[in-house]
Amino acid sequence: MISKVTTPKVSKTLGIRRSQDPTLIFQNIRVAWSVWERMRGLLHVSSLEPRSGLLIPGCSSIQMWGMRISLDVVFLKRIGREWEVISLYQKVRPWRLLPLQSWKADDVLELAEGTIEQTELKIGERLCIA
Repeated sequence: MISKVTTPKVSKTLGIRRSQDPTLIFQNIRVAWSVWERMRGLLHVSSLEPRSGLLIPGCSSIQMWGMRISLDVVFLKRIGREWEVISLYQKVRPWRLLPLQSWKADDVLELAEGTIEQTELKIGERLCIA
């Protein structure tokens, strides 16, 4: 039985680290819990701090229509209390017409452009909440 990654709903933001390393690789990650937060996503954002972004639980597809900024996108598969990185998209430009998707993904992490390169994140790595 696979359990969900538990993310505290009381927290305004959270940090994410590699499972075997206590060092934060992503910080100030907001979680889109409500339908409104999921629909709005990062549409209103004109810039993001390095290594920050938005976690969208229960999502396997995003679109960039109406976005103001480029993003790095990480698709995640839940494995117990961790995530496995299953696909990475770097420097996804705003106003992209076609959706980005990974049907095996459980959650999506939208990050500031350049974050994947800065953190040297790779497919197959395991992540968890710090």
